[in-house]
Amino acid sequence: LINAIAVMGIVIISGYAKQLHLGQAAFQGLGAYTSAILMTKLGINFWVTIPLAMIVAGLFGWILSIPTLKLKGGSYLALVTQTFGEIIYVLLLNMEWLTNGSFGISGISAPTIGPIDFTDLQSYFFLCLFFVIVVYIALKRIVKVKFGRFFISIRESEEAAQSIGVNTRKYKMIAFVIATSVGGLA
Repeated sequence: LINAIAVMGIVIISGYAKQLHLGQAAFQGLGAYTSAILMTKLGINFWVTIPLAMIVAGLFGWILSIPTLKLKGGSYLALVTQTFGEIIYVLLLNMEWLTNGSFGISGISAPTIGPIDFTDLQSYFFLCLFFVIVVYIALKRIVKVKFGRFFISIRESEEAAQSIGVNTRKYKMIAFVIATSVGGLA
């Protein structure tokens, strides 16, 4: 279910905006480590770290989209995003002072809602299912509004979309940020 959330983000950028993005795992890692570090080192509640993880992943996605979406052709974007994923992997692995290296961060408490805690697998499954449903509904709504129609017009013909006044670079960046934020949630 966690990977399904990440894939729904990829669908926005690759499926609707037709930009080949292969670095979603990097944004999953950024979101996971942001949440874990905030919970273990700063004692912030799980539910507060979720939007912060999405913001961090979206911010990195926005920064990465500035130079990469200027590239012509999907293979260059794919290469850059995949390379970015490897860079994040190496950084997370080698920043032992922050991430505990290859051992990862331990001592992360399970999320709770009042008396319900999500320590057992069945309750954790339903928590993940809840997030899948929320993300699916949210992304379905995004695709139905103006942004989504612009994403589809870019997918069908970027030149035609530009000819009717669609700022394709802006909407590709928005799609990239949405996709990376969803990756951070995953």
